[in-house]
Amino acid sequence: MIREATFDDLAQIEEIAIRATKIMNSEGSDQWDKSYPTITHFHSDIKAGSLFVYENEGHIIGAIAIDRSFAPEYKSSTLRWETKQESSGTFHRLVVDPLAQKGGIAKALILFAEQLFKSAGLLSLQVDTYSLNKKAQRLFEKLGYVNVGTLQFENKKMSFYGFEKKL
Repeated sequence: MIREATFDDLAQIEEIAIRATKIMNSEGSDQWDKSYPTITHFHSDIKAGSLFVYENEGHIIGAIAIDRSFAPEYKSSTLRWETKQESSGTFHRLVVDPLAQKGGIAKALILFAEQLFKSAGLLSLQVDTYSLNKKAQRLFEKLGYVNVGTLQFENKKMSFYGFEKKL
């Protein structure tokens, strides 16, 4: 079941993010680290009403922040967005408990975000992922997202890929 996160969920979400970050790092990706994402990020998401969790039998096994807050880097001239941001949504901090990966949780959370934006009348969903995050890239492509180019975040060595899906 997917539902809006509450402050009572923070400890579980933080633990999942820590475990997922360790796996990412062991696979050679520095997309996430001790400074991102933190409990402070998730707390802000809950306060904004934008954090949703995937819960199974009382245990949180995934989370996603769904909003319309785009990083300034999305305005990069190297990106070929088909839809203006005014008509698009995005998501951040998609995380699934490593023990539950390959169970369709990430897909379910993304499809939930798509439906939320579609019902709000938005035309597309625009996201990014680290160039080293091959798992996310494969998932986005499998779900019909199109790579629209690269962008660079100041604090990362490697580039990110922008993906867009029309809703």
